[in-house]
This record gives sequence, structure tokens and C-alpha cells, in this order.
Amino acid sequence: MKYSNLIVFVIEDDISIRSLLRRIIEKNFQILVNEFGSPVGAFKAMGSVLPDLIILDIHTPHISGFQAMQTIAANERLKNIPVVACTGDSSPELIKRLISLGVKEYLLKPFDPQVLSDRLEVLFDEILEKKAEESEKDDDVSTRKISHNDDFI
Repeated sequence: MKYSNLIVFVIEDDISIRSLLRRIIEKNFQILVNEFGSPVGAFKAMGSVLPDLIILDIHTPHISGFQAMQTIAANERLKNIPVVACTGDSSPELIKRLISLGVKEYLLKPFDPQVLSDRLEVLFDEILEKKAEESEKDDDVSTRKISHNDDFI
């Protein structure tokens, strides 16, 4: 239940892989997973809810994973969301390009479910740590505002 408040978007055109990713994440982490067959649907959904993590297939129809990463990197609301790239291509050029676009992790298909779970656990822990730090900063700001106002009473 540690991760149950997190939201993951899986963007994968292959329904069997998308479903497998969802099942692994839900089983191991009890996390809400939203599935999308292309980045277009995910971007529409991000208009109302932001995920804590995106798992992005690099070879998707209509908009490639590269184009999606460029959109994410250029958008103030989205650029800090960690992205796990998912592809069957392991060429060094591809990996360099993904890293240059800000991908947090690289997942090679076919993937081992245990390796996926282990890597996701590290990422989810980082996300929760970052949220806790942001919450502490917000609490500090609120406390300072109250103290500041008290000085003038």
C-alpha cells in the first residue's frame, strides 16, 4: 500500500504488452495504471490528471515515443515526470538519444517481470521521496507565513 497513491501511465500500442505491464504494476505495487495505445490519448488525459510515472513505448503509431519525449521535455507541467522508455531496440545510438531527451530508465523488450519490478520499485521510492521533500517545503512555507503574520499582531 506504500505506493497506492501513485499514478502510472502506460503508453504502448501492443495491447498484450500494455496489459502485461499493467498486471505487473498492479500486482506488485497496488498502483492505479492508466493504459493508452498512443501518446495522443495520454496527452489528452494529462490535461486533467498528471501521472507520477510514464512508461512509454518508443515505436508508437501517429506520434513516436521520441516526439512524445520532446513534447514532455518542452512542457513545464510535464517535464519533471519520470519516463521509462520501452522498446525492442538496444542500439547505443537509440539509448544516447533517449538519455538526451530526459528518459529516466530504459526497458528492453522482451523484459523480465522481476527486473521490471525491481527497477520500478527504485523509481517509485524516488518519486515518494521527492513528494515528501516537496510536502516539507510546502509546510515550511506555510509555517513561515503564519510566523510572519504573528509578528505583526
